Amino acid sequence: MKVTKDLVVSLAYQVRTEDGVLVDESPVSAPLDYLHGHGSLIAGLEKALEGHEAGDRFDVHVAANEAYGN
Repeated sequence: MKVTKDLVVSLAYQVRTEDGVLVDESPVSAPLDYLHGHGSLIAGLEKALEGHEAGDRFDVHVAANEAYGN
């Protein structure tokens, strides 16, 4: 099933700085559940998740203007 608006998504993730320092994570054992397409996540991440499927693994670089600002 593809990630689309109004789908509840369980997301395991790691957030790292550009130099690789881990600053946040939600492991597979405790994923983040959210309703896709309703602004629950930063815009750049939600946009990158659109169309992916369960089990997909991928990297996302979110620009400041699609996250929390400059």
